[in-house]
Amino acid sequence: MYNNTQASQFAWRESVLLAVVRVCVILWSVVAPTGAIAQQGARAGTADGDVRRLPLHNGDFQSGDRIIVVMRGDSISVDTVTVQSDRTVVFQKLPPISLDGVLRSQVQSYLGQQIGRYVKREVVRATPLVPVGVLGEVVHPGYYRVPLQITLGDLLMVAGGPSPQADLTRVRVRRGQSTLIDEHTIRDAMVRGLPLGALGIDAGDEVVLTPTRQRNWILITQIAGVATGLLLTLHSLKAF
Repeated sequence: MYNNTQASQFAWRESVLLAVVRVCVILWSVVAPTGAIAQQGARAGTADGDVRRLPLHNGDFQSGDRIIVVMRGDSISVDTVTVQSDRTVVFQKLPPISLDGVLRSQVQSYLGQQIGRYVKREVVRATPLVPVGVLGEVVHPGYYRVPLQITLGDLLMVAGGPSPQADLTRVRVRRGQSTLIDEHTIRDAMVRGLPLGALGIDAGDEVVLTPTRQRNWILITQIAGVATGLLLTLHSLKAF
């Protein structure tokens, strides 16, 4: 049984670990190749070659994926590992660990078991990062590797936040050429603070911010002039 002091210490450690993971995500979004591609990625629609995934048959992980791993032993350490071409990850001084057939939801317990075979360290948190496009009216459009546990609002801030021209009531999520989540659902999700994973967003999907609708005042003036001329003509005909 935990006493109040132990419970508060545990809660404090958990909050510190969450803060560490968030800082690591922000750093990766700045320095990772996918996060560095902004305008070019927005125009081409892809980054890192092509982040849209082929159908998976052997788990969620593919070459190039990254995982932030927080481990606790004599001290707490944070490591970011990259999935290799043979779907393995390598921790310092440990043999390669295969992720073939492993789902994202299983990776924390799985890595804990595998690492525990070699060293006395507990995997406290394993956070997979997946590439998600943030395109349109954001400060730095491009693809960013992020955890699916973050909210849409956090995702937009990773890309520098909305531009002054952005219309936050017209945000949608697309997968390829199809709309995955419509504007109404997105607005509700942002209000409720739902995470990306709860919305069904996955690797390669694109969150697109649309610019604010702008009226073409020149065209409106021309139409108004034509309409006024017609009214005057009709009036003169009636008077005649």
